[in-house]
Amino acid sequence: MTAAGFEVFFTADQNLQYQQNLKNADIAVIVLSAASNSYKDLQKLMASARKQLAEGVTAGQIYVIKE
Repeated sequence: MTAAGFEVFFTADQNLQYQQNLKNADIAVIVLSAASNSYKDLQKLMASARKQLAEGVTAGQIYVIKE
């Protein structure tokens, strides 16, 4: 079962994992940790994010993608 039909939540909020208890969430979280929240900086992380998706993600887990 997924959260509202979604399997993965992408965010640039690097504090989310400290603010929310996601262990029992029905969704995996991928945190994009870039130099800034600009499209240019976040786009640099997308190849790594796609690789993580291909390798698999688990609901309730947080995956941090860094530069």
